[in-house]
Formats: sequence, C-alpha cells, structure tokens
Amino acid sequence: MVKQIEYVFILVDEISSRGSTYQLPDAVISDLKKNEEFIRDLRRGVRLMVRSWGWDIDKGQLFDKLDDKQKWSYWPVRLYKAGRSMWLFDQIDYYESLKKLAFHIKEKEKLDFFSHTKNGKADVLEQWKEMEQTKRF
Repeated sequence: MVKQIEYVFILVDEISSRGSTYQLPDAVISDLKKNEEFIRDLRRGVRLMVRSWGWDIDKGQLFDKLDDKQKWSYWPVRLYKAGRSMWLFDQIDYYESLKKLAFHIKEKEKLDFFSHTKNGKADVLEQWKEMEQTKRF
C-alpha cells in the first residue's frame, strides 16, 4: 500500500524516477480542482499517510497518544510531494499543517531527498518556499 500512496501525489512540472509518467497537464489539474470526490480522496490519502507518522493533520500537531509503529518513516520525498499536491489543489490548511510537521521533523534531522528535476539533493522546506514564491498554481 505504501507504494500506491506515493503516486497519489500529482506532479505538474517535475521529473520523478519514472520520468514524466505522473505529470498532468494544467487543464486536467483545473478539472480535478473542481472534482469534490477527488479532493476528498486526495485529502484522505494525505491524512492517512501522516497519521501513520503520528501527525494529526487537522490539528497541526502530533497525536497525544501514539502506537509504537506510528512514527516518522524517513521519507522526505513523500512529505514533499504531499505538500506540493496540497498546494497545487489549493488545500492550504493541509499544506500549512504539513509545513508544521516538516519544521517539527527538521528540528531532529535533515529533510533532504534526491530530486530528479534538480538532479541532486533538495530540501523539503526550501523546495516548498521556492514553490510558494513562484505562485504558479
């Protein structure tokens, strides 16, 4: 199931390990933004993923009580793609919560990943900051 979750997050102008396979044109993105069922399911996918990491995305904090296996799984690229998708689909409340999670994680460890677009290392928060400044979506 974890592998499937990664591909929930849509790319527009980035290259992944699969090339441009998961990129969608702007017209499709525009249609999906209007699709309430898609948005509901996208949010649910993000909520479930970060719940497995112990994060309550709706409250923007760690859950008070965690299961032993409910912890950060060291996949910054998934966190990055989730945040980018939330931004892309105007789900700003979830995007802001993911930023809080990223800052929480970054207090303890690096949040970098290999970016095929940059052909090198990229930091989650720096990538999001760059994304916010372009305001492409």
